Amino acid sequence: MTSSLKLSVILMAVGVLSACGSSQIPSAPKPLPEPESIGAQLMKEHCSSCHAPPQPNAHVAAEWPNVIYRMSEKLRLKGYKPMSQDEIDTLATYLQKHAKG
Repeated sequence: MTSSLKLSVILMAVGVLSACGSSQIPSAPKPLPEPESIGAQLMKEHCSSCHAPPQPNAHVAAEWPNVIYRMSEKLRLKGYKPMSQDEIDTLATYLQKHAKG
C-alpha cells in the first residue's frame, strides 16, 4: 500500500470515528415498568426475538394495538410461534397502561 493510500485510509477512519463521537455510545436499555408482570414478560419473550423490547411510552395507548398487530405479523412470517389472543390482550393492556401521555 502506498503512503498516500495509507494516509487516505487513516484520514477516513479518523473522520468516521470523530463523526460518531463519545456521546453516541449506546446506554444500557431502560428496564420495563413492572418488570415481573405478565405483560413485561410477554414483551421480553416475544419482542426480543428481533430487537430490544421498546418502552411502553414509545407510543400513545391508541397506537399500541396496531403496533402489536404489525409485529405479530412479522413474527408469523418469520415462522415464530404466534401469540394467543389472551397473550395479545394482556400485552395490549400492559402497553396501554404504561403508554405515552
